[in-house]
Amino acid sequence: MKILEAFCVVVLLGKEIQTCQEGDCMKLEKYTYCNSEPSIDLECSSNVPGARPRSWIHSFKSKLIRKLRGIVFNNTRHVLSIPFCSTMDIGQYICIWDIPGKQSINKTTTLIVSGPAIVSSHLVYTRTTWTEMNLKVMFYSHPIPSQLKWYVNDKEIKPGPKYSQPIYFTKVSLRLHDNIHVNISGYTAYLTIYKDTYDPTGVYQCVIENTFGSTKEIINVKEEMMIQKTTTESVTIVGAVLGATLASALFIVVLCCVLFVKKMRQKVTAKKTESLELEVDGLYQESPSDGYMYIDACLTDISSTKSE
Repeated sequence: MKILEAFCVVVLLGKEIQTCQEGDCMKLEKYTYCNSEPSIDLECSSNVPGARPRSWIHSFKSKLIRKLRGIVFNNTRHVLSIPFCSTMDIGQYICIWDIPGKQSINKTTTLIVSGPAIVSSHLVYTRTTWTEMNLKVMFYSHPIPSQLKWYVNDKEIKPGPKYSQPIYFTKVSLRLHDNIHVNISGYTAYLTIYKDTYDPTGVYQCVIENTFGSTKEIINVKEEMMIQKTTTESVTIVGAVLGATLASALFIVVLCCVLFVKKMRQKVTAKKTESLELEVDGLYQESPSDGYMYIDACLTDISSTKSE
């Protein structure tokens, strides 16, 4: 029995050694955490002789963000330093080593960044009957928000029957490096203010707090509504101009088609008038005119001329 156990141990060790020889011997933490430190180092090591590292690849859910070159120590350690890490650095970092004569090896670490909430966007909209006004703030927060408050003109809005302040989990857009936007799990905070309660000229604030600090999003309702109105009017004007331009262009095309057909018919008539007369058995008979075939004169050229 002991001999069998020893044999199994030797086989397992042999498989491990063989795997290392095939280039699967590298170390990289599965998760890396950055809690708003000034900088953070990602270290990837390989003990395969002759191995050479490639550039680090920063991605987010298989979407390439950027390539980064770290510092190589003794051809066994590849260290990537990220200064002033922020939410722009979140994602997966792939470390790749090329093995001479063999397939390259790689491992991935996921960088998780903690800090104050980051607001993705906000929106102001009202019902067509103006019975209520809605404010919406979309944000990302890791860790989860511990408190969220709404204010109007620096006065806190207390929960009550005239207000609704729900928060939902949702996907939000987050900007990473090179101005690349990705969708990530976040939150949407709503403030619904019912008729005769909201101030259409007020300045509202959404204050989001977590264990790393607070984030304030300011919404000037009057300015937001003016921007939306201007945008709507601009879109209407542009649509009207485009519609008029297309109508004019269509009219010109139709007119050209009509003139073209008319001109070609005049040519056919002129040819018939100028045709020679032939004497046949003492009678005069007009020679047949050149035949023209029209195939959708507006879209195609005239077909070939056929003379009998």
